[in-house]
Amino acid sequence: MNSLSPLEVGQVVNSKDTLYEALVRNQVHCPKYKDLIMTTEFMQRVQRNESWLPSVKEIKLLNCFGPPPKQAVAEILYNLMINMNNDH
Repeated sequence: MNSLSPLEVGQVVNSKDTLYEALVRNQVHCPKYKDLIMTTEFMQRVQRNESWLPSVKEIKLLNCFGPPPKQAVAEILYNLMINMNNDH
C-alpha cells in the first residue's frame, strides 16, 4: 500500500463531501453528514487528531429500555468536555 504525503491527501480530500467520505472509509463513527457539527473545519480537526470522534470498533450499542432525553445527554457530555478542557 502506498502512503500519501499530507499535501497529496489535501489535494484529494478537499471538500466537505470528500472529508466525510474519508472519515467513514477510515472507520470513524460520524454523525449524519448534515448535522451541524459536521463542518469542514471540524472534520479536518478530526483527521489531524485535534478533535475526536469514536472509531467504529469503539462503538458498542446496547439496548436501553428507557433512554434519557437527548437534552440531558447533551448536557452531561457538554459538562464532561468542559471539565476535560479545564484539566489541560
